[in-house]
Amino acid sequence: MIPIAYCTIRAKSITLFMHQRPLNEDFYTHTH
Repeated sequence: MIPIAYCTIRAKSITLFMHQRPLNEDFYTHTH
């Protein structure tokens, strides 16, 4: 149970990181 939760959390964090990276870059370029 713990490894499954760890894998799901890690997968979510990876997907969030990959989706937020371009958004953060756009936000940074627009604000700065």
